Amino acid sequence: MKKKFSVSKIFTRIIAWIVNKINFVALAEKIALSTAGRDLAEHFSKLPQSWTGAEKISSLALELTLAQLKSKGETPDRNEIAGLIEEIEIKYDRQIHVNAATSHSLLFNQVFEQQNKKLPFTSLDGRDLAHLDKLKEYKKKGLGVVYLINHSSHLDEFLLII
Repeated sequence: MKKKFSVSKIFTRIIAWIVNKINFVALAEKIALSTAGRDLAEHFSKLPQSWTGAEKISSLALELTLAQLKSKGETPDRNEIAGLIEEIEIKYDRQIHVNAATSHSLLFNQVFEQQNKKLPFTSLDGRDLAHLDKLKEYKKKGLGVVYLINHSSHLDEFLLII
């Protein structure tokens, strides 16, 4: 039986091969260090030096996952769950974060007309920034904040500085 090769499968494989050859971290760095990216890179240099509480979050995730599985009558392997959590835990690299935020913002500023180039996609009436001071106050007090994203771009984590 002959195997059928479709044009779309071949095209998809070529695109995947090309994309896998791109070093997106190096590309973001090049953009952030460019003349066009300089102002935005300076703006995003205010990002935190480190992501605090990463170990605590991983530990809590482990305990909650184990408890949930046990409540369902399962007998999870602690080491296996810990290994899975280690794969997805927070591995914050500040410079990559600054470069990614800079390159994404610069790209958005080229593609979309922005009211404020340092805060892309903010509303004219400021409703999306209305509670920013309250969030900063909570952060200073060590209080947690739950941030609910109401769209699917998942870029807020890169573009929002508190």
